[in-house]
Formats: sequence, C-alpha cells, structure tokens
Amino acid sequence: MEMERIRILLVEDNAGDARLVQEMLEERGSAQFKLTHATRLKMAINHINEEDYEIILLDLGLPDSYGINTFQKMNEVASAVPIIVFSALGDESVVVRALQEGAQDYLVKGQVDSSLLFRAIRYAIERKRADIKIRHLNMVLKAIRNVNQLITTERDKNRLLKEVCATLVNTQGYSSAWIMVLEKDDVISQFEHAGDKKLLEIPDLFKKGQAPHCIKEALESPKTVYIDDTFLKCQDCPIGKNGGCTKTMIKKLAVHDRVYGLLSTSIPPLLDVSDEEFSLFDEVCGDLAHALFVMEMVIDKKRSYDDLLLSEEKFRTLFDSASDAIFIHDETGKMLEVNAVACKRLGLSREELLRMTPMDFDTPENASIFGTRTAELKNKGQIIFETIHMAKDGRRIPTEINAQMIEFHGRPAILSIARDVTERKKNEEQAKQRARDEIYGFLASALPVFASNVPAQVRDTFVIGFGERFEKIMRPRFQEAVEDSRHWEEVSGAGFHGGHTSIENQVDWIAELFSNFGITVEKGVTNNKAFLEMLDCPWSAEAKGNPIFCLLCRTMVIRYASWTDTQASANQISSIAAGAKSCQFELTVPSKDTRVPLDKDVKNN
Repeated sequence: MEMERIRILLVEDNAGDARLVQEMLEERGSAQFKLTHATRLKMAINHINEEDYEIILLDLGLPDSYGINTFQKMNEVASAVPIIVFSALGDESVVVRALQEGAQDYLVKGQVDSSLLFRAIRYAIERKRADIKIRHLNMVLKAIRNVNQLITTERDKNRLLKEVCATLVNTQGYSSAWIMVLEKDDVISQFEHAGDKKLLEIPDLFKKGQAPHCIKEALESPKTVYIDDTFLKCQDCPIGKNGGCTKTMIKKLAVHDRVYGLLSTSIPPLLDVSDEEFSLFDEVCGDLAHALFVMEMVIDKKRSYDDLLLSEEKFRTLFDSASDAIFIHDETGKMLEVNAVACKRLGLSREELLRMTPMDFDTPENASIFGTRTAELKNKGQIIFETIHMAKDGRRIPTEINAQMIEFHGRPAILSIARDVTERKKNEEQAKQRARDEIYGFLASALPVFASNVPAQVRDTFVIGFGERFEKIMRPRFQEAVEDSRHWEEVSGAGFHGGHTSIENQVDWIAELFSNFGITVEKGVTNNKAFLEMLDCPWSAEAKGNPIFCLLCRTMVIRYASWTDTQASANQISSIAAGAKSCQFELTVPSKDTRVPLDKDVKNN
C-alpha cells in the first residue's frame, strides 16, 4: 500500500536556502514528501486556499512581509496547520513572540541538517494535532455542559431542541447539528437544525421514504453511526453536501423501546473523532432522550388529567368526596371551583366562594404575601405552606396548604388542597409543653453539678446521662413529628424532600427547641452546611463561670442533628463558657454516597 506523502509548503524567497531544504528532504526519501515552494506571502496564501498542507516552513523575512507580521498573517489563514519558523541569527525576540502566538517550532538557518528538519516536521505535526484535539474536546465539553443546563431549565420542547442545536454549533464544538423528532408512528413532528441550510432537505427525503442510509442504520442500531468521509460516502445526500464538514455522528434518541428521534453533529475537517468524544456524544444523546421522555410523560399526565376534568360527573364525585378542602383558582386568585368541604368549613356557599379569592378568607398577614407565594409556586411547580383561614363566623382555622400548578379546562390554574390542622396544632403544643417540662426537669436535676468546684469527671458523667435521657424521651416524639409531616406530604403528592428530611428542617426544629427556653436562634443555610447562633441565652451569666450550661446545650444540638436520615454532624464553633458572646454551631450534611444506614449511626454525646 502506498504511504501517504506529507504535503509541505515552503515559504522562502532565498533560492539557495530553498534548494538546501529540498536536498535535506530528499536525503530522507523524496517519496515521503510533496514540497510546494512559494517566494512571497501572497503566493503562499494562494496555495493554502487551493490545497491542504500538513506543515508550513516559513521564513519571516519576505519581499512582501517582514518579521512577526509574516507569521501573524500566515497563522490567520492557516490556523489549523502547524508552522515552523525559519530564522537567522539575531531574530530571537521575534521567534519567541511567534512561538508565544502559536508557532510549533523554529529552526536557525545554517544550523539544520536533514535529521533535525525531519524530526522537527514530525513533532510539529503531532503537537498541532494534539493541540487541535484538546481544543476541540474542550469546546465539545463546553457545548455539552450548556446543553445539560438547557435540559434542566427549559420546559418547552420546541425551544429546547432549537437551543440544543444552536448551542452545539455556537460553542464551535461542531460545524452543524440537527435533531429530528418522531412520533410513535414514525411521523416527523419536528426538525431543528443549526449550520448548513442544506440539512433542511432531510425531512422531505424521510417523508418520501428516501431517507439516507445512515439515518436508517441509526434508527436500527443502539450505537452511534459514524461516517468518516461524507464527501466520498454521501455525495447524493444533504449530509454530504454539508459544506466544510467531512465527518458526521448520528444516534437515535431512545428510552427503552420508545424512539424519540435522531441527533446528528458534523465535525470540522482535520479532526479525528476520539473515544472520549464518542462517549460525550452518547451521553448528551441519552440526556436529551430522557428529557423528551419526561416531557412526553408530563403531556400524557396532563392529557389524562384534562380527560378526567372533562367528565364532570366523575370530577364532581372525586372532588366532593375528598376529606380536605379543595380550591382551584387562577394566578390572580379568582376562584374557579371549590368542593363541599371548603364550603362547610368556611360556612360559605359555593356561589359565595366562587365570587371570592383566597385573600378574602386569609388573615391580613397571609393575604399580603399571596403574590409572593404565587410567584414561588410558578417557579417551583408545587409548594407547601401554613396559613390561617377565617370562617364566616369569625373562627380562625389553622390550615396547611399543598398548592401545585395545573391546567384547568385548558388554562393555567392553581390547585390548593387545604387541610385543617387545628387538632394537630393542639397536639403539637401539648407535646411542646411536655417537652419543655421534661427539659426543665433535666436542667433542674443538673443543679447539684452547677457549682464550679464539681470535679470534671462527675460533670462529664452527668452530661452523658443527660444526653441519654434527652434522647430516650425526645427522639420518639421527634420521629413521630417527622412521620406525620412525611405522611401528609406523601398523601398530598408533594413528597417529603424526595423521602428525606433536609438540613433546613433540622435547623428549624433546633431553633424551635431552643425557643422554649427564650433563646433566639439566628440561622443560615448554604448548600450542605448550616450555621446557628444562640442569642439571648438566659444562663449567659452562669455559663461564664460554669461550662455545664454550654455542655447541656451542646449535647442537645448534637443529639438532635443525628436523629434524621441526613446524618448531619454538629460542631460547636464558640461558647459562652469559653469567653465568646454567644454559642455558635455548624451542621454539616455528608454526601448521599457516604451515608450509612441509620441503625449503624453512631450517637454523639
């Protein structure tokens, strides 16, 4: 098999130097090289526009260009071709600048032999290929990262597919990109592209049953179809007519047996597709297919829900048989529908309620933030909050609202499931009072060791015992409260933070615990960490002389933090006993991968 020759463009106006280069190349075997000689920069640029070269040997001193400008002009028109600068002694500063701006190497005239020249050419070509590959992969990574951001934020399918194509091209990772979406009967429902307009011919060919072979192959194969030379293999196809591209990847977008369509990208010339790029392309195809799957599920769910609402009799039966009050209203609060429980609880007729908004039967402080809550709901899709409803007879009804965005008769609406939590609030207050009594009992039992002269061993033994008693009494009630909240959120469809308590929950619970002692807790939460500062401590004066007070509070925080499935760890940053103005704690939640089952969790004292 004939070895491919290295195409070299020599730009040198000195005939003797040019002849010397030619002779050195012939020493290595003339069959290995194809040398083109230009004596002017303009002539060299014309050659580059007419033919591809693997390497350029460039003299910086030419009749029509001199110095660093020569390299800059050449590099501008042949940025993908490695350039070796030929220099004379004394040109060192210019050569260094050329290397800084992208030249692969430099050779000093009169100090070059055939071995050195051959080695410089080979190394320059390989370095340039490696540089281009790395830059291309970085651009592809950037494109895929941007595509993943689009997938997580964009909910409109048409906009998503347009932006994905544009992103793959605009980041300069690919020369062109197209997405064809298929319905379940293989009918094209959408075609988006970025790059060459000739790609718009693809849908017409597909509809006529004349789809290119690569598309048919991609739809039948789970793997990426790769065309390494579209000019040669796709001459009669829009993909082959895609100017400036020689390689193409095509893969079907599928989840299980459902095929959602195809994604294709075209790679610029002079680039080889590496295993890393195939892997990245497969990844973005999988992410995009999953996004289309989720969107289809949402549409199907909405369609099913609309079908249910259209059946008025079924809807009314389900609506009025609910044990909670249900309100459906638009984003301004205008009531669209209410169930019988809502009417009975508020003492109003259905006709009266349909003339009202939630602000009419909320307390003033809750009514004033209706707009804020609506904005949060539109952003998140679903929220849970507490409010107080005012009945017609003046009764104040503590209420927990599970609100979510829906479509009602073809338009956006808000579905609010309202649970009367009056009894739960009473039980919670009673439980809090019992907890306060028990905790004050714990503190009272600590009085014998409050004296500053009590040995540290006795004090530590007491603190350990206090922690065990605190956990024995409080942990079952804490877990009962968690389960109550989890059960309500699961029944209402919200989920309990994906089945887990959150660090925000823990901070709120700890703050509520210490509020029973008149202590105000300043809170701050960032990512997987929370910061707590205990203010207005009623024992601050005593704590300065005896650490037992700070030790008891520390024990309660550490125990409380360890009870949930977040497996948070608590670290005390400062304490009044150590001379600080307040006690401060830091809670850290480990990543899910490092957590252990709760029954293996280690208790902290």
